[in-house]
Amino acid sequence: MNTLLLPANEESIAQAARLMAQGEIVAIPTETVYGIAGSAFDGAAVKKIFEAKGRPQDNPLIVHVDSLARMEQVVQKITPRAEKLAKAFWPGPLSVILPRGPRLADEVCAGLDTVAVRMPSDPVAHRLVELSGLPFAAPSANRSGSPSPTTAQDVLADMDGRLPLILDGGACKVGVESTVINISGPQPVLLRPGYITQQQLAEALGEEVLLAGAITHKLKEIKAAADYCTIIRQGKYINTVDVDEVNENQLASMMVGRDVEFQVAKKEMKPGETVLEVKDLHAKDYRDVEI
Repeated sequence: MNTLLLPANEESIAQAARLMAQGEIVAIPTETVYGIAGSAFDGAAVKKIFEAKGRPQDNPLIVHVDSLARMEQVVQKITPRAEKLAKAFWPGPLSVILPRGPRLADEVCAGLDTVAVRMPSDPVAHRLVELSGLPFAAPSANRSGSPSPTTAQDVLADMDGRLPLILDGGACKVGVESTVINISGPQPVLLRPGYITQQQLAEALGEEVLLAGAITHKLKEIKAAADYCTIIRQGKYINTVDVDEVNENQLASMMVGRDVEFQVAKKEMKPGETVLEVKDLHAKDYRDVEI
């Protein structure tokens, strides 16, 4: 397969919309990272996404919309909580989880009865939905195990020959995967820390937002195993703090962003002892949605 790399403009976005309507997948920019987009109503197209990434269909994908009217096509109901969050943070890097609607392809939700939805602020992603008339499902546009791409050249280096078209919209403005919050249950639960913080979510909703058990368990494991943490941003040392002086919400916030190297370790380390790895701070069902 030949992979075209085109600058994002009205003509190329229209071409991407036609491909998506025909059941193909395309790589596009969003404000968070570049994603592989396929119609959320087309199970065969969603399967192509997983094949391009080289990973099994074991995690749900986030569905992208351009309006609340479009969101009504993919969820059972837009709840008052969803309306509050949309007013405060959309378009933007926030994914909300609600009970799924009947039109969605089963492959999008990976067997769950919920769906994660967000409204991207990137004009290319927004326009793609408008022109195609289709909400699209999208994970990050990289092969499984590779870093999430923030430029079209990153995508081409990793995905050349795996999809027909990449739209180049420049570097992603946020560069961090979206925050994921579950509002399908009795209380809001933060499943994945991201650009929008737990505190901001709580303020917008006017109620407490819990941290998912998977996050709190990992953070307790960190505190039990380590004495201090070192924060390095873009290769530069930022700070070292005692983990006992940092609460779980602060630790979770420190974990956000690929440009941050977050290390925790014992004060007295034996020769050859490695720094405790900090990863998988996501609830199981939505830990790998990536965009």
